[in-house]
Amino acid sequence: MISMSFGFTEETGELYDEIKRCLQADIMVFAAASNGAGEGSRAHPAKFSRVICVHSATSQGKGSDDNPPTEGDQNWSVVGEHIRPTWHTHVPKDCIIDYKSGTSFATPVAVSIAAFMIAYIEKNWPNCSWVIEPRSPEGVMKIFKLMSTKIGGYDWVSPTKYMKVNKDKRFGDLQETLGCRTGDNQGDKKN
Repeated sequence: MISMSFGFTEETGELYDEIKRCLQADIMVFAAASNGAGEGSRAHPAKFSRVICVHSATSQGKGSDDNPPTEGDQNWSVVGEHIRPTWHTHVPKDCIIDYKSGTSFATPVAVSIAAFMIAYIEKNWPNCSWVIEPRSPEGVMKIFKLMSTKIGGYDWVSPTKYMKVNKDKRFGDLQETLGCRTGDNQGDKKN
């Protein structure tokens, strides 16, 4: 998985070529939508086909004010407001850490959600031969679609809500959506 917490107003040839190579190899590419709010539009590389474009939201799923307008039918949003950066290895006790917001901070959160769900799927259904590979851009988009709720035009991806709703169902919708082929779908392990 590749996480790109940046964006450009115009397409850059070399970057596009490299992203194209990654996507052809089914490497998932996540990119920040943009922090231009209503004055801007979705940035490159988030505009590229098959790149997972990430918008920012509050912890309740309300789209951030910095998000660009929605485009098309895939407008994923995850928590991107008031994120505590952790890139410092040693923080002095008297240091005040600023919380950050925006699509650049939401993008690695989306990558984390995808990684968690892929690990969950691989652990619980090791014997599945998938019609749609969970580790592909299409697989992640299908997983996000299952986990999302439409809020203010954005597709709010909430692992907490998804896990609560599916607590007693053993997540059969994942098997169905991604196409688990094991003959009898009994490749399950206990959750």
